[in-house]
Amino acid sequence: MGDNSRPTPQDYLLGGLAGCMMVGFVAGASGKGIKLNKVKLHITGTLDLRGFLNVNPESPIGFDTIEFSFDVDGDGTQEQYNDIINNVRQFSPNYRTITDKVNMKLKS
Repeated sequence: MGDNSRPTPQDYLLGGLAGCMMVGFVAGASGKGIKLNKVKLHITGTLDLRGFLNVNPESPIGFDTIEFSFDVDGDGTQEQYNDIINNVRQFSPNYRTITDKVNMKLKS
């Protein structure tokens, strides 16, 4: 619904999620004494705007699926990286906010 020249609110949502997950990953690696040369987090989600626009009641409103992967260059093992990723999934506040049910209340 635009010219793709500016971030959407959903881009900000994914960016905040990615930032939180990246901090958790780097902190987890540091805590294990792993030297990281490069870490990239790829995170994507697809929106069906028909749900947001109320054009198709069967279309999801918001992301149906968010996919992510870490591309890591460091002196750790894949097993160590997998453990760190599992820790991120368990303790990242933004990850858990998105994956767990959140109560949203209108404050008057």
